Amino acid sequence: MGTFNEWVHHAYNDFDSAKYLYDGDKAYDIVIYHCHQSLEKFLKSLWVKHGLVVKKTHDLRELVDGVRGQESWLHDPELT
Repeated sequence: MGTFNEWVHHAYNDFDSAKYLYDGDKAYDIVIYHCHQSLEKFLKSLWVKHGLVVKKTHDLRELVDGVRGQESWLHDPELT
């Protein structure tokens, strides 16, 4: 995994898994895990989009902060 499209593809897979688990077993802990993984991978896709080296981290705030300057929508005060 390394290209923008690969990161997005895997992010959608995690999101689809979260929806499937939520609609089925209501396994909330696993649903939350897959939602976190999905958002993490979407953010990492933005790092690739902007030519940044993707960090090996699960810290969503760190991932947002890394691309905040390149993505205007991340300047929303609600995200701080």
